Amino acid sequence: EVEQGLAKAGVETISIWSDPMDDCALYMYLELAEDAEDLGEGSRYREHPVVREWERAMETEFHSGWHPLNEWYTLKSLGSRK
Repeated sequence: EVEQGLAKAGVETISIWSDPMDDCALYMYLELAEDAEDLGEGSRYREHPVVREWERAMETEFHSGWHPLNEWYTLKSLGSRK
């Protein structure tokens, strides 16, 4: 339900990493479609009970909310390598 809800809301890519020194310190990379829906409290994404439980666990057990970062550099390789 969580993955389906994220995809339906317009999440194109999501990756979550943990700090090697602290498994409860999480870092997330998220790419949203230009027309992505809100994922916050009260959103359609959070209507499903499994999603609400997942988000509650993420917000209380692993961190105190996501904080946006400024993107510094990204490389996306296009085509095939030779």
